[in-house]
Amino acid sequence: MSAEEGMRRPRILVTHGGSNPLAYQLVASLDALGYPYRFETGFYYRKPGLLSTLVGLVPGPAGRHLERELRRRHRDGIDGARVGLHPWPEIKHIAAKRLGFEQRHRAGLALERGYALDRHVARRLRLLDPEVAISHDSFALDTFRAAKALGIATVLNQCTGHVLDALAIYREEAALNPEFADSLAVDTPAEAAERCRLEAIEADRVLVPSGYVRETLIARGVAPARIALLPYGVDSARFRPADVPRKGPFRILYVGQIGQKKGIKSPVSG
Repeated sequence: MSAEEGMRRPRILVTHGGSNPLAYQLVASLDALGYPYRFETGFYYRKPGLLSTLVGLVPGPAGRHLERELRRRHRDGIDGARVGLHPWPEIKHIAAKRLGFEQRHRAGLALERGYALDRHVARRLRLLDPEVAISHDSFALDTFRAAKALGIATVLNQCTGHVLDALAIYREEAALNPEFADSLAVDTPAEAAERCRLEAIEADRVLVPSGYVRETLIARGVAPARIALLPYGVDSARFRPADVPRKGPFRILYVGQIGQKKGIKSPVSG
C-alpha cells in the first residue's frame, strides 16, 4: 500500500442552501477523491429517488420539461445518500422567483434560506460529526461558531468579492443605469453584510477564486495567511479550442442571468 493509499482522509461537511454549481462541483470532487463527506443543502434532486420515480411517470413534453428543470438541482458524481435536505426555505425562495415577486422580496427570502440552513446545520453539527466544515458565504456563521465549540476546522468558500465591496459597485451601477437597479442587491440589510464580514474573519481558512476576491477580504480585515487562492478550473474534455480555427464573423455567446450584476449594459452594449 502506498503512502497516499494509507493516508486517512478527514470527514468533510459541505453546506450550501442554494444551487450554486461551484458547491456541487466541490462535493463531486470530494466524492471522486474518496473523501467521506456529507452535503447539507436546501433542495436537491436525488436520482434515483422517490421524486425522480414520480417524474418518470409524467408523460410527454411535460415530463421532459419537469425533468430538465429538476436536473438543475442535481450533479452527477454526488452520492444522493450523503445529501441532507432542509428544503422549505429554498422552495419558498424558488416559488417567489417563479411567481414574479419583486427583487426586494426575493432577496429577503434568499437571505432567510441561508440563515435557516445555517441554524439547522449548527444544531445538528455534533450528530453530523465532521472533522472539517466547508461553508459558503452567507451560509456559514452559525455553523462556524458551533464548529469552533466542538474543535472542528472551518473553511469558508468565498465565491465572490466581499459583500461591502460588491454593494459599493451595485450602488454605483444603479445610479448609472437605473433601469437595471432592480437586478442589483443595493438594499442588502446591514445585518447580512455584517454576518458575511464575520464569516470571513472567524473561518480558519478562506478559499478564494481570484486575486480580486482576495484583496477585498484583506481590505476587510482577513489575515492574508488565512486566505488560499484556488482559481476555478475548467473541464478540458468539454471546453477546448477548436482543432481548426473557424472562419467568418467573430460572435460572442452570453449564457447567464439577465441583470446588471453580469454587466448586461456596458459601454460596448450601449
